Amino acid sequence: LQELPEALVKQADNIRVLDASNNALATFPSPDNFKRLARLVLAGNQTLATLPTSLGEFDKLEYLDVRSCKLNQLPQHMPPLLRTLLAAHNEIQSTPSASLPHLQKLDISHNKLTAFPSAMIVPPCAI
Repeated sequence: LQELPEALVKQADNIRVLDASNNALATFPSPDNFKRLARLVLAGNQTLATLPTSLGEFDKLEYLDVRSCKLNQLPQHMPPLLRTLLAAHNEIQSTPSASLPHLQKLDISHNKLTAFPSAMIVPPCAI
């Protein structure tokens, strides 16, 4: 599968979970089509080198799995409710400077990072 079928994209308003792993996707549609998407799995798409710059507009997205793609970076604006980010086995050299306050699980192993992405991690508030 090199792109998502047009019929799926047109009916995407109600999709909450989409697993399009292990295909040959090179791009992913804009968030306008996937307003309720909470879980997105694109792992194993060896031709996926970039994520949409509008990824931060997926305002319901909590889980993103992009392991084993060809990503060299993550978008500067990430989904605000993101809790799980699995981006291992890519070619990522840098991470977003924006914080991810809801992030609970982060896997960025086996990349080309030169520094820990501390900006993505928000320390817990003192009570």
